[in-house]
Amino acid sequence: MDDPIKIGKGPKKLLVETFHTKILNGLHTVVFASGEEQFTFVFPLPLAKALGRAVTSNIQELEKRSGKEIGDLILSNEPVPSPVIFKSDGDNSKGNGETKNK
Repeated sequence: MDDPIKIGKGPKKLLVETFHTKILNGLHTVVFASGEEQFTFVFPLPLAKALGRAVTSNIQELEKRSGKEIGDLILSNEPVPSPVIFKSDGDNSKGNGETKNK
């Protein structure tokens, strides 16, 4: 779990546009939506709690470094190209939002 995230390695990454979350039968269920697709993940409660703490810590660190609250960092409602470039082999990296296919 402590391995660094390598943006350019591994399967393709998807931009999450919305999510829904609920605890059902002692499991934390999260549904992420990207475009027309939905992806459901189920976490044991201790792992869900660890995820929540990790996300909170990452956001607090970003806000501390930038001196701004996350709400202040959000761009306008104008369309913005995705920072992720998808390649046909499932590999991707940060870029200018253009889709590149091999």
